[in-house]
Amino acid sequence: MSINKEHDQSFYHLINGLLLHYKNHIYLLIFLMIFTAFFESIGLAILIPIFEIILDNNNESSIATMLKYPLRLFNVNNEILFLSIFFLLIIIIKNIVRLLTVFYSTKISYMIREDWITKINYSYLSQPFGDIIKFKQGYLINNLINVPTTASAGLIKISELSVSLFMIVLYYLLLLTINLKATALVSLIGIVLYFTSIKINKKYALNFGDSEVKLGQEINNSAAEIVSAMRQIRIFSLENFFSIKLKGYLKRFRELSIRFELIKKIPNSVIESLTFSIVIAFVLIMYSRAPDTLKLMIPLITIFIVSIQRLIGQLNSLVMNRVDIIRFIPAFRLVKSLLKESDNVPNALKKDYNKFSALESEIIFENVSFSYNNNEIIFNDISFSIPVGKTTAIIGESGIGKSTIADMIIGLYSPTDGKIVVNGTDLKDIDFINWKNNIGFVSQDNYLFHTTIKENIRYGNFQTSEKNLINAAKTANAHDFIMRLPEGYNTIVGDRGMLLSGGQKQRIAIARAIIRNPQVLIFDEATSALDYKTESTLLKEIFEISKGKTVIIISHRLETVKSADKILKIENGKIFDINLKDLSI
Repeated sequence: MSINKEHDQSFYHLINGLLLHYKNHIYLLIFLMIFTAFFESIGLAILIPIFEIILDNNNESSIATMLKYPLRLFNVNNEILFLSIFFLLIIIIKNIVRLLTVFYSTKISYMIREDWITKINYSYLSQPFGDIIKFKQGYLINNLINVPTTASAGLIKISELSVSLFMIVLYYLLLLTINLKATALVSLIGIVLYFTSIKINKKYALNFGDSEVKLGQEINNSAAEIVSAMRQIRIFSLENFFSIKLKGYLKRFRELSIRFELIKKIPNSVIESLTFSIVIAFVLIMYSRAPDTLKLMIPLITIFIVSIQRLIGQLNSLVMNRVDIIRFIPAFRLVKSLLKESDNVPNALKKDYNKFSALESEIIFENVSFSYNNNEIIFNDISFSIPVGKTTAIIGESGIGKSTIADMIIGLYSPTDGKIVVNGTDLKDIDFINWKNNIGFVSQDNYLFHTTIKENIRYGNFQTSEKNLINAAKTANAHDFIMRLPEGYNTIVGDRGMLLSGGQKQRIAIARAIIRNPQVLIFDEATSALDYKTESTLLKEIFEISKGKTVIIISHRLETVKSADKILKIENGKIFDINLKDLSI
């Protein structure tokens, strides 16, 4: 490439970093490609002594002398027959290796893509929630899916570029002994082979294109859900579930693409093998029956065989690969940056966290301060406690930080200063997976996944029974409206639950929280979308099932908080206890 030495070194380090875990695969791929090129050039070289024998040429070329030396060493009499058979074997082996190369290059490309996307996905689900939501969803999804796809394809282009250089050198050495005036015929034959391949692959390509679009939609839908529902996924500890779901789609896409690439390459391989077989058969027949006529046709046969090699195609490939590699450099850099972020994410499995099994004492906020992006301070040195086994209400004006309290308890945000203590231990030192599995959370704007009502409730607890699922729906006052739907619990709710009303979505979300049988229940304006009668009925049910549990209710309605054992009010960045009689409607 025409770039200076400094850029060359930078590009080398960039690619070397990306290929660090895949070097053996890349080396094997390059070996297969070079092996294919070597057999292709050897196959062409063997034709030279065959033609010289046919033409009874006394001026034996150096290539012919080298190839015929073993035959003379072992006193092989019928040299043309032996060389012809050897030539056909070389062609068959070459095409087998070529198909193997296609399979392996496609496999490596999609394996790297799958690995990168999985790592970036893990990074998204593990990084601090406040850092992730700064970015637009389209940006995150593009970095998660499209950029790794582009970069992984670019790595294969680098391998193809190095092989193209090797093949061009070999072809050039061979062309020194061949008539170069066959350019027009080479172009014509190349066009015929191209359109023949297009026709053979057209039907399968259409089917593959349809499947590719559908799988691409599933992959992007899954990615969009991961990004859009990141809060719910973390709250309900669904990180592994959605990671496995996305990986499943990627695996299906990889397998489909491998089959397509193989089938796409088979016609050209078959055509070339058949063509050479016909040519050799024709040469042998003509040599035994009409050698003089054959001698007149040798130039045309030579031109045809040279055209099969398609040197011009290799030159075009070299140019296109070079352009593609330059084009892929920004993608390489971005992927490397994203993978570095993934490597820097703390591994919860490796850290010695304290396991959480039961809430034994009150949740304590000790001198907690918090601000978003170190800008406006939301809380400044606040201290309070939430009693275990009791209901605590948190009230205050909109935007004062009530939901932020809930988010910090769940673990979506960490205090800027101070600490949150659970069972005498700093929350940041507690196993978050265990902790979140014991929390049921319902917010004002709940996310429902594009699946059935039954599955949306089951996300709260995958091990639950059908009976417990229905009981949870009844407790949330959702069973009756669900049964009125044509498909009942198997009704698809649409993207983000858009096919349901706000109140219906809220009741399903409450059922999803209840089914976890959590020790801590957090209701963040959870009944705000319900009418007064439904809210009153639901609150009675909630307080009934919440006996003995630690309940946190965030609301602006007096009816919602009046049954609380403790009421906390947030005002001017501070929090303090108040009595029910001090509240005004």
